[in-house]
Amino acid sequence: MTETADQDRVVRLPVPEPDAEKPLPVVLAKGGTVVLSYMSFMVRWRKHIIVSFHVAFGHRLLPLDRGSLAAHPLAARGLKPDGAFEVKNSSWAREEFAGRGKHYVFTFSDALFECVAEGFGSETIEEDDDVVRLMSRRLYK
Repeated sequence: MTETADQDRVVRLPVPEPDAEKPLPVVLAKGGTVVLSYMSFMVRWRKHIIVSFHVAFGHRLLPLDRGSLAAHPLAARGLKPDGAFEVKNSSWAREEFAGRGKHYVFTFSDALFECVAEGFGSETIEEDDDVVRLMSRRLYK
């Protein structure tokens, strides 16, 4: 970890947490828009959450197992399993994108998604809706 990474601070985002058992993350991207979908268990029902990142500078979806999350540099800063976070004062945003954008991290049971973007919006979708079709529409807004 670099000295600058010591300044990273992880805070929870006000979005539904991913389902711990079957989060099923899907990512679509086009130009400066990135759309993430995942499953969340809400009040006895599983729902799709669609998160659209606006003016995205970079993103990555990495394979993960529960043991490897502890090895992630942000784990010591408060990164937890099955959650959605913003990394304040992000070393990744500073070093790779000249400090532009905010660094977002979503942790799933088998993957880790990161995105640096100017902002995001989220919505809850019924489980039986065609989520990929809805996600692709977000790319062209």
